[in-house]
Amino acid sequence: MKTPVTILHLEDDPGDAALVASILRSGGIEALIDVVDTRSAFGEKVAQGGHDLVMADYQLPQFDGLEALAMTRRLRPDVPLIMVSGVMGEEAAIDSMRSGATDYVLKTRLSRLVPAVRRALQEAQERAEKRLLQEQFLQAQKMELFGRLAGGVAHDFNNILTIVMSNCGLMLAGMAPSDPHHHLVEEVEQAGLRGAALTRQLLIFARHEARKPEILAIDEVVRTAAPLLRRLVPESVHIALNLSAGPVCIEADRRHLEQAIMNLVVNARDAMPRGGTIHIETAVPNAGAVKVVVRDTGHGLTPEVRARIFEPFFSTKPAGTGTGLGLATVQRIVGESGGEISVESTPGQGASFTVSFPRHSGDLTPQHINTTHPTLPRGNETVLVVEDDPAVRERAAGMLERQGYEVLTAGDGREAIDLLARQSRGVSLVFTDVIMPEMNAGAMARRLRETHPGMRVLFTSGYTEQTIA
Repeated sequence: MKTPVTILHLEDDPGDAALVASILRSGGIEALIDVVDTRSAFGEKVAQGGHDLVMADYQLPQFDGLEALAMTRRLRPDVPLIMVSGVMGEEAAIDSMRSGATDYVLKTRLSRLVPAVRRALQEAQERAEKRLLQEQFLQAQKMELFGRLAGGVAHDFNNILTIVMSNCGLMLAGMAPSDPHHHLVEEVEQAGLRGAALTRQLLIFARHEARKPEILAIDEVVRTAAPLLRRLVPESVHIALNLSAGPVCIEADRRHLEQAIMNLVVNARDAMPRGGTIHIETAVPNAGAVKVVVRDTGHGLTPEVRARIFEPFFSTKPAGTGTGLGLATVQRIVGESGGEISVESTPGQGASFTVSFPRHSGDLTPQHINTTHPTLPRGNETVLVVEDDPAVRERAAGMLERQGYEVLTAGDGREAIDLLARQSRGVSLVFTDVIMPEMNAGAMARRLRETHPGMRVLFTSGYTEQTIA
């Protein structure tokens, strides 16, 4: 039982109120008791909440215990109420219990008060724990369903994006930068990239995207991501970098870490609709930690919002403009890397999100990133493309044909096996989707080992690496 217990006591006799308090104290119950004796005072206290227990006299001038009980059940249905009265007959006691009272104690038998209070509080605590477990179970079920949905949506969405992005790439490859449509195609390509980023965020949150931790220099990660971050904000928002961690390293998944930083920048951007500055800072506050701070000059957070800001699906944005997953995803990414995230904010004075990671022992030798685009190799072998989505199948075949390959196509594993059985020319490679109707790629590959022992198979999928593994 928590101590001290907070009790609201409806009693118009100061002597009786003092006696009840004394009995509770002598019975080992440490209590903070608010004593009221009018309907208005009682209603105000109940509405305010914060009490663990209500005790009510059955009969007061112009107010009685049954009315107090009805008011408590309406406003605070989870708070137990004990009738404590000297004029309560058997019939009234039965009526009060039927109406939802937890117990009743006659003033002539106050020896029952301490056991009644202990039992009422214990039962209330058990109900609260049961409710919490039910809520946690429902949340777990919801997240499991969300995870399954995210995996399926990612597969279908990635198929769509494959068509959009590949067509954009082909169009841009054959289009001069001076072409009046060049920037329009680039905008479509950027929209596709944003769609891919959203899909990845869903998968990260639902734990469907496998982590690939590596040793990263935090300054290098932020510096490399900066150009993309600046494209996420309007001209009215300035991004200022103060990277002072040096070559200090952490162990994390680069793509996930970039996603977390991007989410924090987007959150800061949305907090400054009229413009402002986003400060991104790195620091080494002590030998064991590395910090990344994203600070904005926006409207700040109220204490109520700050308390819920990392809840999944919680959003202060208008309906249709936010998923409520951005900061929840950041928290998950940071936690999976052994770090912590905290926020400091005052309404009207911006917000500061601090991410702390464990420092990895040793420093990383800076690596130069090759930004050149190599010439794609060409070939003349025969490739069998197996894909159940006709548009994706056609696009993959077209891209391979443009590189000189002979291409055969099939819509699923069974069709592929039948085609190979009839095929006289040698097929050097089967390029196949993994999840397909009729026969998936795994079953198909096992059959091919029996009939074509030297056949090579390259798997591809819109599902995640964790699913494929």
